[in-house]
Amino acid sequence: MSLDYNNSTAALVPIPWDALSEEALTGVIEAHLVSELSDQSVEGFNLAEQAERIKQDLRAGAWVLIYDTESDSCRLLGKAEAQAYEKQGIL
Repeated sequence: MSLDYNNSTAALVPIPWDALSEEALTGVIEAHLVSELSDQSVEGFNLAEQAERIKQDLRAGAWVLIYDTESDSCRLLGKAEAQAYEKQGIL
């Protein structure tokens, strides 16, 4: 999910993944996974397994946990998307 931050005072603030409780982190990850699901990909989808995979990838640096000031929420960005926002001075 890409947001248009041109001409905006919104910002993305990186959050260390270990700053959240395990429950809060799992909630952010599960919300991300559910938002990315399509009807075709639901069959055979295991939310707990996928959430654990994302946690491992987050710890390895493949994802960035951010606080989005525009939506007043936490979400995940892929590393490449986070780097693009960083180059724009948004992150």
